[in-house]
Amino acid sequence: MGVHLNVFAHLVRNTVKSQGMPSARQVFVPTPLMNTPPAVLRQYVDYFNHSRTHLGLAKDTPVSRLVSSGPGRIVVIPQVGGLHHRYDRLAA
Repeated sequence: MGVHLNVFAHLVRNTVKSQGMPSARQVFVPTPLMNTPPAVLRQYVDYFNHSRTHLGLAKDTPVSRLVSSGPGRIVVIPQVGGLHHRYDRLAA
């Protein structure tokens, strides 16, 4: 086991020596957040604040919403391009 770790450390050390410190472009450009269109980010922020429940808020959302209960059909509301969904109950 120790031999594998030493080989890995040696490979990492040689890679860092040959390439030097990464530039800011190499560090920041590959992040998904930087390449995400602003409209999608806005949709996610709306989802995060209005639909996603948080344990620290006792399973409430940062912007409180009414809890629908009682009889009625449950409908699916796609959010963030269908990546997330919110379920709501229609009035009977």
